[in-house]
Amino acid sequence: MSREGARNLIAAVAKAMSRKPNVNNFEDRLLMQKGCFVLNKMGVYPKYRFDLYIRGPYSSDLTRDYYDLLKGGGMTYETDVHPECIRELSVLIGKGTPFLEAYATLGLVISYNPGTDRDKLIEFVIDLKPQLKKEIKEASEYQIKGQFVI
Repeated sequence: MSREGARNLIAAVAKAMSRKPNVNNFEDRLLMQKGCFVLNKMGVYPKYRFDLYIRGPYSSDLTRDYYDLLKGGGMTYETDVHPECIRELSVLIGKGTPFLEAYATLGLVISYNPGTDRDKLIEFVIDLKPQLKKEIKEASEYQIKGQFVI
């Protein structure tokens, strides 16, 4: 993974958050993981490998890059990610952390199970995260640019 590519992607999430992320803040780390996952689904590179973890999609490579950039002082907040992608991610973040977690988790489960009935996958995610049932149902109906990202 190129350092410049990672910086570009991470900077886009920071812009969507409208604040400088803090590596010592759990919610900021969660937003960074889910935000990068969503941008990857929108076609923004570099692509990270995400696995299903307790709070949804998680990439250990992204964590390493995020810590290296923010703690090492190499992070700037300039990015060439299309402003529309950043705006759409900002809307998702604005719906709240539980919604973003539900949205990203559903997206990961769907992407790892192509051809599986979508309603069955939604129910599977609800079984995984019953505390987010309302957000999962809302996320399953949410559209960006007229197409589901997930």
